[in-house]
Amino acid sequence: MIHNSTIDTQLNHKSIRKFKDITLNHEQLETLYTVFSRTATSMFMQNASLLHITDEAKKQKIQELCGQKYVGAEGDLFIFIVDLYRNQQIRKQLNKDDGRVHTTDIFFQAMEDTLLAFQNVANAVESMDLGYVPLGTINDH
Repeated sequence: MIHNSTIDTQLNHKSIRKFKDITLNHEQLETLYTVFSRTATSMFMQNASLLHITDEAKKQKIQELCGQKYVGAEGDLFIFIVDLYRNQQIRKQLNKDDGRVHTTDIFFQAMEDTLLAFQNVANAVESMDLGYVPLGTINDH
């Protein structure tokens, strides 16, 4: 098996649900935002958006909605969104809204773009010796 720092980091991944109560600094955040924005995207549509939740009241509300007290309890909370709305609004402004954004194919491409962006950010997080946990519970709300 080939070993290098990237592969070793991936192979050493562990699922963690309790983190230190620290927040990311400006340089770390800027790095993650850049990694997110430079992820490959299908058809150049950039159908993914990233929310960084910092407001404690909003974090608390998200915890309540998810029914999991550890969601956003420590550290930073990011929500990766399949975002077809933005492109629909752009198409409307250009008078080109033909409904194309609402096809199953476009939705699946957007979902794939969002998953790729998540994985790129996750790899960046681990490369900085930080932890993360993907949570699907927010999908239900």
